[in-house]
Amino acid sequence: MGLVVDEFSSLIPMKGSSSFPVAPITLIVLGVIFLLNNLEVLELRRVLRYWPVVMIVLGFFLLYARYAKANGTSRDN
Repeated sequence: MGLVVDEFSSLIPMKGSSSFPVAPITLIVLGVIFLLNNLEVLELRRVLRYWPVVMIVLGFFLLYARYAKANGTSRDN
């Protein structure tokens, strides 16, 4: 039909958010972790032990991002 199609830069389209490619970066990080486990550089069992800490840090980051956006102090301005 001759319509211009925007580039699809993420596997998970998130409306109203930035165009940061969340899904591809997540897949790359998981691939690196599994590769390091296979090469016996990193013991995956020890890394997975601290998954609750990652969730807590992510929660603080999301809370900070929402607070910064509400106050108009985000870096997007």
